[in-house]
Amino acid sequence: MKAVAAAIAGLSALVSGVAAQAIHEPADGRIMFGAWVQTEWETPAEFNQRVGLNASVIQISQTIPLMPYNWVTGAGGMAPEYFIEESGTDAAVFLTVYPMSGLYNITQDDYTALGNQILNYTENYDRQVFLRFGPEMNGNWNIYGLQPLRFVQVWREMHDAIRAIVPTVAFVWAPNTAQGYPYSMPFPSNATEAAALDTDNNGQFTFQDSAFAPYWPGPEYVDWVGLSVYWKGPNSQNINVNTPNGYCWDAVMNVNSNNGQQAADPWYTTYCSNATNIACMFAESGAAYHDMIFGDQGVPHVDLQRSWWQDCLTNQSFFEEFPRLKLMMQFEYEKNETDGGVQDHRDYRLTNDTEVLNAFKSDLATASTLYSWANYRPIPTSTPNVVTQTNLITTTDAAGSTIVQTSRVTTSTFSFITVRNTQTAFPSLFGLVESSAMKSVAISVAVFASTCGALLGATAFLLRL
Repeated sequence: MKAVAAAIAGLSALVSGVAAQAIHEPADGRIMFGAWVQTEWETPAEFNQRVGLNASVIQISQTIPLMPYNWVTGAGGMAPEYFIEESGTDAAVFLTVYPMSGLYNITQDDYTALGNQILNYTENYDRQVFLRFGPEMNGNWNIYGLQPLRFVQVWREMHDAIRAIVPTVAFVWAPNTAQGYPYSMPFPSNATEAAALDTDNNGQFTFQDSAFAPYWPGPEYVDWVGLSVYWKGPNSQNINVNTPNGYCWDAVMNVNSNNGQQAADPWYTTYCSNATNIACMFAESGAAYHDMIFGDQGVPHVDLQRSWWQDCLTNQSFFEEFPRLKLMMQFEYEKNETDGGVQDHRDYRLTNDTEVLNAFKSDLATASTLYSWANYRPIPTSTPNVVTQTNLITTTDAAGSTIVQTSRVTTSTFSFITVRNTQTAFPSLFGLVESSAMKSVAISVAVFASTCGALLGATAFLLRL
């Protein structure tokens, strides 16, 4: 059935004329390989050096409104784009922006500031830019989550304001995977928003409700469609089990690998195969290796990660079946997450362990032609001393329609920020990213629960296989 469904999806893409290019889509038809590097203690340049290839896209993140930079903790401020400059490559900037003050606290000035920031990346640094705004909006772990009506309104406002400043930016609309949706979440208290989430109109919040449609702003407001896809173990338990064969196929088709249940509104079929001038991506992805101090470690680290990349990153047949996937973003992080109230340290990285890295490089060498890699270019020897800034002027005409005009000026006030931003505390399904100082504490606390409580779940999962 998987092969038949994928063939139908591929045929649909051809019939609908999706051959048209999305903004920043590689002209040669290859796939971009992206990396979201944990810049608290490593850089994109170091990632590239270890892999032996240059990531074509580098992800960084910040909030809107922009939080002041904290010189003690390193949190806040603009995302550390300077790391991309220091990589010595022409990699694209992938800027993720979290509305962490909520969807009712963003002003036109905030959009203008963000637009001008991106404009400097494109004009002064000569970078392609992807903007992923408010990702995983279909989860209640975000302050802006489960508010589809307001989200669509804000998205369109954001799009129009920033597009007026930077016509070449690629807007990335990126929900969380529908596997397991609605993630045991209750309806939100706002009755209007809850009604919008009840897409089958039966008064219940179930997998038969679309995880995506309520948040969709329309194809005219989107350039790329992303998805967050992770393997964290069966039912996201804290155990080390290999990624099941076909897991990433399941992810793009909304199939829950734990029970075979397919959620409504398959992601790839609805938003990728039938799209025009839109490309698709894994906007963040990876497999979690659970660090445990004692007890059964489960499968070895290298085996767990190999099962992930062979299913999702180096699997040529996967990309042949889903040809509109044009960017795969590796989440190169270790972080503490909370699953069922239990702290767990999870390592998603492919390049920190020598055995894992060598195995990954070996397999990647057989599939490297699938991907488009960044080219080398000189690292800037001086910081930009000019900036082109766009001011938005909003007026209303006689008919009551809103007119947005732009006024562009050049100044010399921009500085190339070189502080080492930590990018801490972005949200995820199981909690906030924690400081590395808490890592050993989290591991110690998680050990007993994860080694004891996971055994029954692992047994049931393996019996199902």
